Amino acid sequence: MTIESGTTSDRRNRIIMSLGLLLLFGGWFAYDGFVAYPAKNLKWARQFLNSVPGIAARPDLRTNPQARLEILRQVTPGMPLDDVKRLLGEPTFENGTDYCYIGPASFGWYLVREGKVAEIKRVEQNSEPSESDVRNNRFIAGALVVVALGVLVHLVRVLKSRIVLDDTGLRIGGKTVAWGDMQALDAREYARKGWLDLQCAGSERVRLDSYEIDRFDEIVGGICARKGFASPLAPAEDDAPAGS
Repeated sequence: MTIESGTTSDRRNRIIMSLGLLLLFGGWFAYDGFVAYPAKNLKWARQFLNSVPGIAARPDLRTNPQARLEILRQVTPGMPLDDVKRLLGEPTFENGTDYCYIGPASFGWYLVREGKVAEIKRVEQNSEPSESDVRNNRFIAGALVVVALGVLVHLVRVLKSRIVLDDTGLRIGGKTVAWGDMQALDAREYARKGWLDLQCAGSERVRLDSYEIDRFDEIVGGICARKGFASPLAPAEDDAPAGS
């Protein structure tokens, strides 16, 4: 006698559904934090920068992730342009005099003459979205991806798991319970929760869960038949008493 079982389709599908939802919401938050919010801020910043010569003719501007409010405020009058670039990288737009840095939620506009910052024209943070909105969305996206990876590992483990009942006993969860060590079946939680506890030598208990074991009835029936335990399973219709 050999009965081998994997997990139930219900358990597998629930894990897959959880994984899908985590990836869906993770993608949603990532899109807002890395794409939608920076694009919204770029549009907002350009309203204040329309007077900068040449910027209106550049529809291909891209946000600079280094242009955060705390960094933009570190630029001071008299600072060499090379130092500004070391601090903030290349500007989102420049025309030789006006240097504009537009980040995911803030922007800075500096007037440069003779290689130094002559005037800070404007440094401002958007309120919708703010930098904390961008940061929070990116953090949540990252956290959901980490959780999704954990669920994926769990799914692979579940799909690979096998429960085997054969002449050596029951192999489950990486261990083998010999026939001689099986002492009784505790079915007190079966009607309410769908699981049985196989009581073994040394007070060990091995849980048999109908939600997790696809061929649950066959395995439990095989244990009961071999050990003479009373079966907690409802009898099949063919085995039911006549007239019942």
